[in-house]
Amino acid sequence: MPPLLELENVTVIRGERPALQNVSLRIEAGEHVCILGPNGCGKSTLIKTITRECYPLAREGSAMRILGRERWDIFELRTHLGIVSPDLLALCTTDSTGRDVVLSGFFSSTRIFPHHHPHREHLEHV
Repeated sequence: MPPLLELENVTVIRGERPALQNVSLRIEAGEHVCILGPNGCGKSTLIKTITRECYPLAREGSAMRILGRERWDIFELRTHLGIVSPDLLALCTTDSTGRDVVLSGFFSSTRIFPHHHPHREHLEHV
């Protein structure tokens, strides 16, 4: 099985300056990872790069692979990732139940929308 995540010399620019510069990281499938650090060190940018909310500079010698693939449909990608972030809390509605918040993860969303139809397996996992 390929590594969950491989970053090689990844640089992400936010505004006028690099938020990540020449970052290399490898996370094996099945590993649990916690990203810690002081404010402004690039934690959120790293997570947003993994979830494809931010994109690294395309340049020679730089690569980003998730489960061995460089290109993903972001909705398909997010079905493979479990990321907990305070940024997600702001996107949840105040009338969401805990059950709905967990179910929304099966749809790579922050709430259950009318076009979402949870399957029996989803409900059993919740």
